Amino acid sequence: MDSPDEAKDTPVSADMAREIARFRASLSASRSAAQLKLFDFLAERSADARSPKEIEIALAVFGNDAGLADSAGDSGVRVYVHRLRKRIDEFYAGQDGPRLVIPKGEYRLVLQAPEVTAATASRLHLLMQSVQRRAHRHLLVLAAIPCIAIAAAVLLPASDRIDSDTRTLGASRFWSNLDDGAPVTLAAGDSYLLAETRDQRVVSRLIRDPAIQSREQLGQHLKSHPDAFYRLYDLDLHFAPVGTAEAAWELQAALPPTRSGKVRKSLVVPLSGADEQALRAPTVVYVGRLADLGQLSSTFVATSRFRTDGDAAVRDLASGRLHVPPMPDRQDATPSGQSDLGLVASMRSADGRRIIFVTGLGDLATQDMVRLVTDGAALREIEQRQPGRKLYEALFEVRSIDGIQTDRRLVASHPLG
Repeated sequence: MDSPDEAKDTPVSADMAREIARFRASLSASRSAAQLKLFDFLAERSADARSPKEIEIALAVFGNDAGLADSAGDSGVRVYVHRLRKRIDEFYAGQDGPRLVIPKGEYRLVLQAPEVTAATASRLHLLMQSVQRRAHRHLLVLAAIPCIAIAAAVLLPASDRIDSDTRTLGASRFWSNLDDGAPVTLAAGDSYLLAETRDQRVVSRLIRDPAIQSREQLGQHLKSHPDAFYRLYDLDLHFAPVGTAEAAWELQAALPPTRSGKVRKSLVVPLSGADEQALRAPTVVYVGRLADLGQLSSTFVATSRFRTDGDAAVRDLASGRLHVPPMPDRQDATPSGQSDLGLVASMRSADGRRIIFVTGLGDLATQDMVRLVTDGAALREIEQRQPGRKLYEALFEVRSIDGIQTDRRLVASHPLG
């Protein structure tokens, strides 16, 4: 008998090759280089008898060293496989026929047959014949119609509105006990831009000052800095990084459902333009850079034990330690790397409202923190290390190679209630 390692490879069927080509065309249109690279690798290995290991994917797809698979926290491989699995599910939503799947716990592509099998169809056919034989009385036929519908619901495979990943997300402590009676305010971090002129005729440059995030704050600044009165002007301009916009888009689509299983409603607003009513919602979720906290700065400072220190560091007030993203190794023979710091915090304000922060020093960490808080398994892994913490904050180091996020490491965390 052959051992599993000696099993022969199985050629890819024509149906599977067709589905691979269909999905790849869709994925190419989305311009997601990282997911496309991962999909091509899995497609190439789909004929192998042995499913590739995580470390193989790390080396072949991301070009990282062997330490990736053993790094603390959720690895980049698992993050991207999870996102690719969700992208495949979205592609096949509402479609009949065979479909590609990435089985849970495996790193391979499999062609799954249609869910309605011949046996199920046969059982439904027999059920219909049975009803027709008794259709000599009109009343019996009318009574049989809801019975057929109920039987079909039992016999046919049902598609839950909430998949297992979403259920796990809703069960996490990070997202627990959200108010279901009002929409979530999803505040995207942006900056208030000031125009600077030296001669009151030509704008010499635009200034982005985290301490001035509104016209009112500009007025207060000019009162204490009268020399800037004829130099700084409000042109009602605002700036949001592309990474923040993408992060807000992804987070809005992945918010956990209500306890009754309904889609959670949300209101997306730029933080600099959010009015008091929006920011007084029972649940406010901030997504964006740490430098753009704006109107939510006081809420964050009142509860969090982390503080930004300049533009490229975070200080832990509890330990006094200054966390700085490590400089990546830069060698001509290796891909270029990048490091960033990301932070997530689930807290309550003084008046009992739920305030959640999904943020980072830069776009790399901000976008990865969105992937973290929308991955129930990743949140559960973190929370298992912190038993009993209903509300908490956590700081992570995030690394990438050639723009592809490859590693996330927990560096500090604190309970917040």
